[in-house]
Amino acid sequence: MEKIRKNFFLYTVIFLIGGSLYSTIEIIYRQYTHISMFFSGGLCLVLITIIDLITPRAKFLIKMLICGVAITLTELICGIFFNIFLGLEIWNYNNEPFNFLGQICPGFSLMWILISIPGLLVSRVLVLLLTNEKTTP
Repeated sequence: MEKIRKNFFLYTVIFLIGGSLYSTIEIIYRQYTHISMFFSGGLCLVLITIIDLITPRAKFLIKMLICGVAITLTELICGIFFNIFLGLEIWNYNNEPFNFLGQICPGFSLMWILISIPGLLVSRVLVLLLTNEKTTP
């Protein structure tokens, strides 16, 4: 039970920081954000942390690629729900080459791979600070 409580605290803090950081990045980049982006950003940092923790021997580049795919899939799922199903039109990649349903595209997927670099580093620092455990050997 103690481990569950510690993990809940860890992932809650990581979620809140991820949501805050991504919302801040969006405000800097687009001059606005949507509350759904807070939740997407929080979920993405939690996923990045889990990927880092369950692949301790993987090369950093491989982790970046896996994280980029996870972030892209998160963007697709959130896009289908918020933009298509709810019709909120938070983002639209219809003008981007090779987009899928206007929700994801290769250009942004590449950006998510690059954003996973600071994501992995922030995740490692948070895990170290909150648990006193390293994420890699």
